[in-house]
Amino acid sequence: MAILGDRIRAWLGAGTGDDGVDYDALEDLLLEADFGPRLADELVAEVRRARPRSWDRLRGALRSELSSRLLAVEFTPTELKVVLALGVNGVGKTTSLAKLAKYVMPTCSVVLAAADTFRAAAAEQLVRHGELLGVPVIRQQQGADAAAVVFDALSSAERRGTDLVLVDTAGRMHNREDLVRELQKITAIVAKRVPRERVHHLLVTDATAGQNAVEQARIFDEAVGVDSLLLAKFDASARGGAVLAVADQLGLPLSFLGSGESHVDLQPFTPERLLDGLIA
Repeated sequence: MAILGDRIRAWLGAGTGDDGVDYDALEDLLLEADFGPRLADELVAEVRRARPRSWDRLRGALRSELSSRLLAVEFTPTELKVVLALGVNGVGKTTSLAKLAKYVMPTCSVVLAAADTFRAAAAEQLVRHGELLGVPVIRQQQGADAAAVVFDALSSAERRGTDLVLVDTAGRMHNREDLVRELQKITAIVAKRVPRERVHHLLVTDATAGQNAVEQARIFDEAVGVDSLLLAKFDASARGGAVLAVADQLGLPLSFLGSGESHVDLQPFTPERLLDGLIA
């Protein structure tokens, strides 16, 4: 993830700059890292004001401006009953949910709900994670009503006395209207049995995603509301600016950074961790 920082440092030459610095080139680097045109333009304007003549000054100006745009939210599992994992297919949602299960297990008992009934592979993957973690997984056959799976998972949790239900939802954005209706039906089922303050809508986004991540996040937020972001695959790409654009444009806080494939590869979000990865 530090490749962006390396490229910006190289752009400054041997650690020095002058009044002839090519700020258009800096903006191009930020756009290549998926910061988006508005954020990239605003960042370059701030850097211009700082008039950096060294890598350290430039890094400081970027970090300060980006940090001011990032919100962190503390994820407190003992205060929750349901977590709905949202996100488009392919962002690492199912694996991230398994990591979250591992993260909360020291303080909460957990049941997983395979509510992505559109893809059989998603349910099978979640079952494998459940077996490795020793966590029960509630599922139905492929094509079943996703809301019915969630209803069963809530009922199972009540019978078992389980603290937390973690729900893996579908993310087939190519069929947006059906996806939105399905998510709204799931949230309606949950709302009948769990107070809203004990439900967390966790949007999983991908560090390798481009600017379409902003529009995807907007759709999920408008459909059911997003409480926080989990940035997955944080070690997989030199990009990662998309999550900054999402946070900046939609005002959404971040709760977790995910990396690697192990169940323990999940860290609570801090601006420092993200910015160290991007521009260290």
